[in-house]
Formats: sequence, structure tokens, C-alpha cells
Amino acid sequence: MLAAVTAVTAGLAAGCSTGSSGGSATPGPTATVTTTASPSPSTSPTSGATDLDLTPDVRGELIHTYAEAERLPDSAYTSLAKGTAYYAIDNATGIHWAGAGLIPSMSSIRAQVSVQDDGGYLLFEQLAGQTSWRFWDVGLQGAADADPCPAAPPADVLAVWHWARQSCNPYMKAPGKPAPSDADDLTLTPEVRQQLVHAKAVEVHVPDSGFTGLERGTATTPSTTTPGSSGPARASRRASIRSGLKSPARTKAATTSSR
Repeated sequence: MLAAVTAVTAGLAAGCSTGSSGGSATPGPTATVTTTASPSPSTSPTSGATDLDLTPDVRGELIHTYAEAERLPDSAYTSLAKGTAYYAIDNATGIHWAGAGLIPSMSSIRAQVSVQDDGGYLLFEQLAGQTSWRFWDVGLQGAADADPCPAAPPADVLAVWHWARQSCNPYMKAPGKPAPSDADDLTLTPEVRQQLVHAKAVEVHVPDSGFTGLERGTATTPSTTTPGSSGPARASRRASIRSGLKSPARTKAATTSSR
């Protein structure tokens, strides 16, 4: 912005002399004051990405989008899983991106099955000016035998989320880096044992009481940082609920209220 310049001219009486013979008065000095206006603040950024707060409205939109795709009421999912939710805007395109896992209601078996394996993590996209979201099931991406990411946020969004480049969930490693092969053995608690029994019961449409427990000597629970690891317990768990899996590349757009 150009500097604003103000010229102030003052006729000063001091120092002026008037002769008895009618001489003219001596003009006073001219003072010039220069002021520079502060530059106007820039508007919204046009490059990079901005990490955003997940408001209750946006959380509700994400839950509604997935619930509608599953043909379930929104109440079938109680919230976004703690520590899994991300939300940002790509400033260059105006596209909003979000990622999250969902917590199913204990009263909805279908919802509990829907968030297993590939449904364990969801990547959402909302185009500029739109009020609807579409999503991809990406819970298994990153496993050794998994398909490539069906979609991935731009590099600027991945950077503000601290995700690996070309990834579609927060668990993936950067391309070229092997997934960790080590695992920590965990104790199979009664709660975990019951979850495994319940998953099998859901698959074959029988009550949990149709199974008495896990067969002795066959149960192990390795813990890894990468979803879909090839450890024995993961492979067994995937097989036990395979009939409930969905296509990794499935997308669904659902109309939601604008923020």
C-alpha cells in the first residue's frame, strides 16, 4: 500500500518581523509529516493445507455418511474412535478431508461387524462447495497383502496430519519402508476371548452360547502397529468374520447439512 503523505504548512508568527516602513512579514517554516499505513492482512491461504477442529456437526456428518451407506440409523454408531480422527482442508482446491474410525453401538451387531478389518478405518472427502461426503474403507491398507490405497489425501494434507506420504490411513508406513515384523504377545483377557467368540457367532448366525470358548493351545494374540498384519491371531480373526467384509474401494455419497 502506498504511503500516505500529509503536508502541513504553518504560518508561524514567531520570528516574523514587520518594519515601520511597511516591510512584508517573513514566512514561517513548512513542516512535512510522512505516515506509512500498515499492510492489510492477507486473506485465506491459497496453498498448503490447514488442520481443522472436528466440530460436533462435522462428526455427526461423518457418522451419518457411513451409517447411511450401511443402511443403519446414525444411532448405530456412538462416536468417532478416540485418537483416530483427522480433519483438514486443502487450501489449493477447497476440498475437505477427514479420517476416522467409528465406535459401534453395543446394541447393533451389524454396526459392530461393519467396523471390522477394512471398515476399521474410513477416509472421507468433501468437494469444495458441497455438503455431502464420500468415503473409502481403508482399514486394511498397509498390510503386506492389501490392495493399494483407493484414494489418498494430497501431500499437504498428509503433512499437517503427520501421515506417511501416499498413505490413506495413519498406520501406513512410507513407500519403500517394510512394515514391522516384530510383535508383542499379549494376554488373551476374558473380554478379548468373548469378542472372538462373538465374531464367529455373528458369522454363522447363532448366539454366543453356541460356542463354549477358544480351543486350548490354539489362541495367540500378537500386537502390531500395522493393521492387517499377517500374525496368526489376525489371520484367524479375519477368516472368522470374512462374510461380513466389504469392498476396500467402496464409496458412498450422502447428503448432510452444511456447516
